[in-house]
Amino acid sequence: MDKSLERRLDRLERESRVLKRAGAVVLAGLAAAALMGQARSRVEKRPPPPTSVEAERFIVRDPVGKVRAALAVEPDGSTRLVLHDRHGARRAVLAVGADGLPALSLVDADGRSERAALAVESGGAARLLLRDGQGSGGSTRASGPTGGRDSPC
Repeated sequence: MDKSLERRLDRLERESRVLKRAGAVVLAGLAAAALMGQARSRVEKRPPPPTSVEAERFIVRDPVGKVRAALAVEPDGSTRLVLHDRHGARRAVLAVGADGLPALSLVDADGRSERAALAVESGGAARLLLRDGQGSGGSTRASGPTGGRDSPC
């Protein structure tokens, strides 16, 4: 064959290989873009996560199913947050009564005996109650518009 014809044929073959490779890259890019578009459209179809959760009662359980916290609106209109220890005993209660007055109560390990309490009374006075290890005795302190006073329980 003629050398010029051979050179032309080699050049055409090289150009063909380059064009095939470029076409393959473009095709792979278009396929990737199409697949990413499909994945994106599936995500967009999901409803957005809620910005708030509403209920009259929330119960929080630990991994073994024991109640660790409860937040509820009681039938009398009061609101109460109760925290339990790992054994399920009630240890702390934060409440706002139906009358709107707040109170905090701390309970001993058996969950029955109140050891400390802090409350605001209807006249605006604050009351702090502290009890000893037996649940009796202790002291209370009330503070109102005229100052505070201490007294034994």
